[in-house]
Order: sequence, then structure tokens, then C-alpha cells
Amino acid sequence: MYTDHSHSAQIKERQSKLDEACSDLQQHCTARSQRLQESLKLQEFYRRAEEEEAWMKEKEQIVSSSEVGRGLSHVLRLVYMQCQCMTSRIVSSVLL
Repeated sequence: MYTDHSHSAQIKERQSKLDEACSDLQQHCTARSQRLQESLKLQEFYRRAEEEEAWMKEKEQIVSSSEVGRGLSHVLRLVYMQCQCMTSRIVSSVLL
């Protein structure tokens, strides 16, 4: 390309250094991209874990209650809540 130029050796050397610097930059970009992807997966895991913990706390209140109801409608409501508690976990585990 610059073989007949008076500074062709300097141009080739400079081009070589630029190529090397560009290659290094691409390697750093690839490595950073991989680290960011790993970080994203970790943060998504933490978010899901927090959601699961919140779900468990909510359901723990329902299932740890010693209340058994004070009439048919109250008992039916408690049974319904218990069933919802059990089925929501099944649905949640299927969706995850």
C-alpha cells in the first residue's frame, strides 16, 4: 500500500501497532461483555430469590395460622386460601 512511500517502514510499524491495539481492545471488550453477562445472570437470580422469599413469607403466615374458622363461610374461606397457597406454588414452580 505504502511501499513506494519514503516513510513506508514507519507507516507499516504504526499500522502494526494500531492493529495490535485494536485486537487488545476487542479482547477486553469480549471479556467485559462476558463478565457483564455473568453479573446479569447473578442479579436475575438474586431478584428471583427475593421474590421466592417474599412469597414464602406471605404463605407462611397463612399456613402457620392456628385459626380454624368460626362458621361455615369462614372455614370455607380459610380452606380456599389454603388451596390457593398450595396451587400457587405449583404454578410458580412450573413457570420458573
